[in-house]
Amino acid sequence: MRYHEILDDYLGHLPACVHAKNTYTKKQAIEMVKALDNRSDIYSKHASLVRFLKEKGWFEEVISFKPKRISTPAKQYTFDDLKKLKKKFPTRLKLNKGDVTAWRFAKREGWLDKLYPKISDLSYEEILEKVRGVRTKNELQKKYPRIYQIVKEKGFRERLYRELFE
Repeated sequence: MRYHEILDDYLGHLPACVHAKNTYTKKQAIEMVKALDNRSDIYSKHASLVRFLKEKGWFEEVISFKPKRISTPAKQYTFDDLKKLKKKFPTRLKLNKGDVTAWRFAKREGWLDKLYPKISDLSYEEILEKVRGVRTKNELQKKYPRIYQIVKEKGFRERLYRELFE
């Protein structure tokens, strides 16, 4: 009989796991796996143990003791918190660049469109309110190119011009 088979018989229900230099039981292998930060560390720090566990067919059983890490946002936001952030970051892009966690949280909760509606979804009245301070057609095109394009596509450019400039 080989050494680890003798040890298996000796330890009974705790089979031995022969490592390059040491002998481990299944219980010790589980404890080693639990001590690691994440599953990928098992491969980098204990490659020979992984190889042996796979040969023995214990790998899935042992690795199941290390739960997968679920990523959660660093901070939980309320709708009111995000409204306050809107003053600091007035556009979607600025929020995404300034506070990615808040942007992801708002997107996941479905609040992003409520806080920052897409320009293409704005009604005529909302567009008119956004561009109210514009004095010339040229200024409208330069200052709000996306709004100008949408107004042109939706077909109410002339109506907007009449209300703004007459």
